[in-house]
Amino acid sequence: AAFDNSNNLKMDWSYSGFVMQGEFSGDIVLTDVVSCPSSGVGRVLAYCVIDNDFTGRKEVIIEGLGAVGDVTIVSGLKPGYHTVQFFKASEAWSVTANGIKFNGTLFDAPAEKAKKIQFIGDSVTCGSGIVNAVDKDANSVYRSDISKSFGMLTARHFNAEFRVASVSGSMFSYNEAKAASYMYDRYLNKFISDKASVYDFSTETQPDVVVIALGTNDAGIDTATVNEYVPKMLDMVREKHPNAKIVWFYGMMGVGLKADIKAAVEAYAVNDSNVYYCQATRNDCSGYNGHPVPEAHQIGANELINFIESNEIL
Repeated sequence: AAFDNSNNLKMDWSYSGFVMQGEFSGDIVLTDVVSCPSSGVGRVLAYCVIDNDFTGRKEVIIEGLGAVGDVTIVSGLKPGYHTVQFFKASEAWSVTANGIKFNGTLFDAPAEKAKKIQFIGDSVTCGSGIVNAVDKDANSVYRSDISKSFGMLTARHFNAEFRVASVSGSMFSYNEAKAASYMYDRYLNKFISDKASVYDFSTETQPDVVVIALGTNDAGIDTATVNEYVPKMLDMVREKHPNAKIVWFYGMMGVGLKADIKAAVEAYAVNDSNVYYCQATRNDCSGYNGHPVPEAHQIGANELINFIESNEIL
């Protein structure tokens, strides 16, 4: 059997992918894959999770730029009922497949998890630079891995559906010289690689919690700029997610704006009691290009988890 998507299966944002369930055996193959990794290493790291065994997830590396042909994401699957999740762990930008080939019968899509957390962020949220201190090869496909990020760790703790809109370099403030990094605009795109695309928020089940993890790339802006753009970002997220609890989480990498961001978020929260500020602790940032290593992501996740639980946010 085969699933042929004439509009293409486009996996663009970090953690984009798909879940399928049914009676399967043998191999599952993405057909006519086109890969455009943003990292410049010419490879994309992805994972396949079989039967919800996240710890035992299977690594899939997509080699090359441009048309790379068919890519096998599962080999030798034993006959029977299976749930198969495939997601892109590398940074944002696109991997596109024309379809999926498999042996078996496809069932209806699995039900969504009851709890849902969305993360809006930058390279830290993407798990970029997460390689440890002794493995900082700029050409390593492992230098970006969202499966080890604080956001994924937090969502897994709550057994929540993990949603993410994050791209390296993203900012909450607008800078004309870095206009492409303005997350207010990026967040409204369906595809990060297509600035003309518009995401239809009415098609999704609303998240219970939205975590905004921005501020590192805004370093150097003044208090007035923070006070202008923090409320603007919060207004937009509130408009799109009217019932969500919103947590601004800052400090895992950049720390210079913590007083100003905290003050701006708390001022906003005076009129919106479902908005919170959570201060992260900057820990080991000896990963690639000064990013947090996996242990620091775990610490950040623990801080966010404790904050969410202590404030009964989820």
